[in-house]
Amino acid sequence: MAVIDASLRRGFRAMMAAAAKGVRKGNARACNGGPIRRAGLALDSINYFHNIGNMEMKTALAGLAALSHESRLRAFRRLVEVGPDGVPVGELRDYLELPAATLTAHLNVLRGAGLVTDQRAGRTIRLRANYGRMNALIDYLTENCCAGSGSCRPAPSCKTDKKGAAK
Repeated sequence: MAVIDASLRRGFRAMMAAAAKGVRKGNARACNGGPIRRAGLALDSINYFHNIGNMEMKTALAGLAALSHESRLRAFRRLVEVGPDGVPVGELRDYLELPAATLTAHLNVLRGAGLVTDQRAGRTIRLRANYGRMNALIDYLTENCCAGSGSCRPAPSCKTDKKGAAK
């Protein structure tokens, strides 16, 4: 039995290595649902390379983790409050009464989660809430509200037409 297990492990490792080599060289179609073919082996990409729901969960967790600090939550709420025109970094720093380095660190976390975008205009950096990501997070949290019965209605999504504000 141990011989069979070792043989299966070696075969599986060889198959995965061949598939990974094919992906690196561009010989595979891992992302479009087609099988990966390399060295006479075929892997069903749906079974091995697509974890349904994991990406959505990871994105939601990143957004929630970014908002889990008081200063970041206050900053994000302020950006939502000012609307799609956004606010210069200096004004946000004055509003939050935070040192510049601390605000920068918090903004980097919000940027990493995709909740905040920025745009340089001359010497000024203008910050905006990413309404698309915010709405996606709200939709994710309320997706199965009331067990899908429709007896309650989640809050409407925030819509904006400004360039760079919703993506």
